[in-house]
Amino acid sequence: MLSIMYSKLSGAISFLKIDLSLTRLLGHNSLNKEKGGDSCNSKLLSGSLAILDGMTSFIFRLQKKRSGNEALKASWGPLFIGIVAVIGFFGCFGMWAALAPLDGAVIAPGEVVSSLNRQIVQHLEGGIVKKILVTEGETVEKEQPLVYLNSTAAQANLGIIKEKLLVLLATEARLNAIKSHATTVEFPDEIFKLSSEDVVSKVLENQKELFFSQNNSITGQIQILRQRIKQLHQELAGLASQLEAEEKQYHLIDEELETKRAYWMQVTLANHTC
Repeated sequence: MLSIMYSKLSGAISFLKIDLSLTRLLGHNSLNKEKGGDSCNSKLLSGSLAILDGMTSFIFRLQKKRSGNEALKASWGPLFIGIVAVIGFFGCFGMWAALAPLDGAVIAPGEVVSSLNRQIVQHLEGGIVKKILVTEGETVEKEQPLVYLNSTAAQANLGIIKEKLLVLLATEARLNAIKSHATTVEFPDEIFKLSSEDVVSKVLENQKELFFSQNNSITGQIQILRQRIKQLHQELAGLASQLEAEEKQYHLIDEELETKRAYWMQVTLANHTC
């Protein structure tokens, strides 16, 4: 049966005595003109038809060169049917892919997130969060405030530091006044801006009391030292008088010694003469 179909097809081809072109048979040029607006489909259809055209031409060329062997003719029947089936399958698939409308699209939601869902926000000293200024998923910019911390502890620490600075500045002013032998303490104006009026007044009063107390103590020590110096001067004067008296006594003793020595020499000479 297959041999008969193949023989008939071969006879028809031999009768025509022309090179068939599948693109011409299918009207490929007209399809390209009609579908000129869809370049992608036209390219796909052209490629499919070109493949089919090449395979058909190859089969026809093989058919022209076939031998007269009947066994070979019989074996070409199943091969020809298989090739035609493959060509038909790919041809139909190519035409469907080129001509079928595919206007639909699948839309899926997307979201850009950071590598870590939780970003750590660090603070040098830490504290209690008072207010959050951003919401989840909100886009933030560089140096944008994110949260407010409770400032109670910070304000308390600031007050303590200001009081320490107040005491140090007042102490410096007191020591400078003592060093320069001043009668009063001159405090700088910045002291009055560091704390409340009551605290500043209390600190300044304490420093003034210390100043007068230390000033009186230093004055008393100076008086004692002056009295000591006076006593030493008096002792020095007494020692000088005593030294002068001792020197006079020394001279008297020396004169007496010279007199006795001269007398002794005279007595000795007189004894030798006798």
